[in-house]
Amino acid sequence: MKKKIIILGAGISGLATCWFLKQKFQDQVEILVLEKNSQTGGLIKTTSETFLFEWGPRSCRTKGSGLYTLHLIEQLQLQDQLIKPSINAKQRYLFWKGKLRQIPNSFLNLLKSPWAYPLLLAPIKDLFAKRKLDDETIDAFARRRFGNSLAPIFMDALVTGIYAGNCRSLSIESCFPNLKNLEKKYGSIIIGAIKNRQNDHIVSPFVKEWSKQPLFSFRKGMETLTKSLEEKCRENIKVDASIVSLNFDKQKGHIQTETKDAYIADLVISTIPDFQLKQILGYSQFTPDHYTSVVVVCVGFLKPVLQKKGFGCIITTCEQIPLLGIVWDSDVFPEQNNYNDETRLTFMLGGERDVSYGNKTDEEIQKDVIHYLNIILSIKEKPTSLIIRRINRCIPQFKIEKKKQKEQFIHMVSKSYNNLKLLGSNYCGVSVNDCIKGAFDLVEQLSF
Repeated sequence: MKKKIIILGAGISGLATCWFLKQKFQDQVEILVLEKNSQTGGLIKTTSETFLFEWGPRSCRTKGSGLYTLHLIEQLQLQDQLIKPSINAKQRYLFWKGKLRQIPNSFLNLLKSPWAYPLLLAPIKDLFAKRKLDDETIDAFARRRFGNSLAPIFMDALVTGIYAGNCRSLSIESCFPNLKNLEKKYGSIIIGAIKNRQNDHIVSPFVKEWSKQPLFSFRKGMETLTKSLEEKCRENIKVDASIVSLNFDKQKGHIQTETKDAYIADLVISTIPDFQLKQILGYSQFTPDHYTSVVVVCVGFLKPVLQKKGFGCIITTCEQIPLLGIVWDSDVFPEQNNYNDETRLTFMLGGERDVSYGNKTDEEIQKDVIHYLNIILSIKEKPTSLIIRRINRCIPQFKIEKKKQKEQFIHMVSKSYNNLKLLGSNYCGVSVNDCIKGAFDLVEQLSF
């Protein structure tokens, strides 16, 4: 008899899990993916009218878990849709002390930068810093290993760019486990990075070639990936299926939706956010993990208006403004441009820096963006297109004070329900690559 597997959520984690299950077990299992919205893809959303705009992830790294994404792309036969970043993408900027400053990408640039002294001292401090096994905040970790000057600038920028979060409250073990593991194993991040260079398993010529690139995207946007997965798994997906309860009895999972549809499964794989899962399980004793919200504003011009070339800029917390960063999309992936001389920019605002920013009116947000175009990028022209979207509760915040409770919840699920598995950004990592790797690893562990 076929095993029945139900996947909760049809974001990238749910879609990838469905695909890997079909690849491994083929006709041995019966798979159903339940998605509460009318569309699949989760946070990955591309629109292409006058301009191609990304409303969620806009690229993937090739290193580390990125290899799993490249393997998936090869399985889906999307190789001809991949695009490389332009050479301009190597240049990145920080808006610090009221000025746009290039992050050094060469030794000469390093010597010219305002951070030359602390950057040169950082490796020496790392070599002699004492090893600490316990978890700590990202800020505390960075100050201890690299010095007090760099932590509030570069680690702050890194956390802002990835988590839209606060490095003084997030856990280093949860957010950057590789860094903490290097310290535990080698006593030094730099020595560990040298000794721990990845010796990847056998990869195809395609994966080997593309892994030389720092990033990749798709000619028609990141939604190419989720749309392909949706097409391959269409017969397994049910949309507009909002789940109201999940119970387990005699090793079976019992699911009921808002429309009173009932399902029974031998295995339930949850890829939905933590706060949704705890609600449908009825676990009031576990407070939901915190997810931050971000306002995304995509701006387009039908002419070149950028005075500098590059990937974009992160705004440091010390500027005390709600703007987190700006991606210069038309510079990073010019193959996505619909016009030869267009400029595409994405502004990210709010996050943990201003948790109530999404409550502003569209007029107020537009006024802010026009102001930042002027003071940060020296752009005074009126945009051809300016579109605002509020992405609510989209990025989990792995706060150090919540880590123990999260571990208790995961332990309770594993002990109480051997037929409930947890996936998604809250358990595998926030990047597309992490979600795909998490799905692959889980399916590899399954046997029926």
